[in-house]
Amino acid sequence: GRVHALDGNGNELPGFPVATDPTQVTRDHKGIPPGNEPLFTNLAVGDLDHDGRQWIVGASSTGRVYIWDSHGNRRKGWPKVLNVGVSKPGIPRPDSPFTRPPIMGATAPPVLADLDDHQNGKLEIIQAGWDGRLHVWKPNGLRLSGWPVEVTLPPGTTPPSGNVQINDHKLDLPPALAE
Repeated sequence: GRVHALDGNGNELPGFPVATDPTQVTRDHKGIPPGNEPLFTNLAVGDLDHDGRQWIVGASSTGRVYIWDSHGNRRKGWPKVLNVGVSKPGIPRPDSPFTRPPIMGATAPPVLADLDDHQNGKLEIIQAGWDGRLHVWKPNGLRLSGWPVEVTLPPGTTPPSGNVQINDHKLDLPPALAE
């Protein structure tokens, strides 16, 4: 749950390390602090506002997208949550073979690209989530129009003979972008 920024000599830069939000646990265990939301995938670094300042973007395994500046300050309006269509499963869990419902989380690293206006140079934040959607936000935290988009197989898609299709909403890898 921490991001470190080191100079060329291995010294921590001022303002670092930074931390994600504390992990939300369902049950406390005396003497064991839960720590912060894990960041176990690559981070993205880029000039979000096209003004020469670098920003650090990371997604936690618990489904939040964070942004920090080069001094370790969180960007206003962040983190954002990857939870479209997510709901707690019933208890007892429904008998749904080969089905994994959408959940809040992410293992894909964020991708930065100018999707809305190739003239302004501002980078949008693109994040694949375990809710089965690709999310896109502007640097100010507003969603880009038309996003998030649910990723599904085309109608009529069937697995090859001898295989079983699993309905799993998790998008584990970053999207590939092309023009």
